[in-house]
Amino acid sequence: MPMTPLSVLSQKSFHLTSISSRIETWEHGFVVDNLQNGRQLNLIHIITLGKRNYEAYGKSMQLEAGRILLIPHGTKYITETQCETSGIGVCFGLSDGIQLPQDVYGDWHDRNGEFLRLFQTLHETLQSGIRNELRCQSLLLRILDKMNQETEINSHLLAVLEPALKYIEAHCCENIPVSEYAQICHLSESYFRRIFLQYTGVSPIEYRDNLRFQLALRQKAQGISTAQIALNTGFCDVSYFRKIFKKRYGVSFSRSEMPEFI
Repeated sequence: MPMTPLSVLSQKSFHLTSISSRIETWEHGFVVDNLQNGRQLNLIHIITLGKRNYEAYGKSMQLEAGRILLIPHGTKYITETQCETSGIGVCFGLSDGIQLPQDVYGDWHDRNGEFLRLFQTLHETLQSGIRNELRCQSLLLRILDKMNQETEINSHLLAVLEPALKYIEAHCCENIPVSEYAQICHLSESYFRRIFLQYTGVSPIEYRDNLRFQLALRQKAQGISTAQIALNTGFCDVSYFRKIFKKRYGVSFSRSEMPEFI
């Protein structure tokens, strides 16, 4: 199994250095390009409003409000906001020359607001007139530890849900009931729905729709009509297809572009 940033930290002794924070707001279309030089410090960031698209090392992901990401020092990436977006970012260094694996990591969800409270408290402590270094380091370690705990939980959930995830991806255009996905994992439907939401941050139907919309955008780029695309991707009603797409992404299907959503 490849080493993750948090698994590296959990196995080493280290000190946090150069801790700083910032609350930022970006307008639609705002681009931050770190492809040339990479990040100067490690960053953890919580998105509090809107959504941003991140591209690094041939991969692309879109992260929405409530998601937490980690971008280690040296990572080369580019990010673009999909609408007005805001968040709290915390930068930090590591002692003893510790280098985390470079990539953009965004696997954490703030489901109960605890992450946001920790970020806000850390930011307020950093910005206060009398900075308490011990408290700053303690709060940042609590955030990192909570992220590590979620990583361990997610690893277990992936092992349980992987058969259904692969099945949904292979049959995303078929209107299969959620109960059938649950049966593949040998789970009750109610428990399957609960842990699916916990792992992915969306319901099974929303997850399936996201796959359908990615396929729809690829077909749109090939010049296929919207009505035909709706049928091809499992939406029998083109009006419903347009409605769900706009609700999900905040822009009509006719105005959408492939790079923003894959």
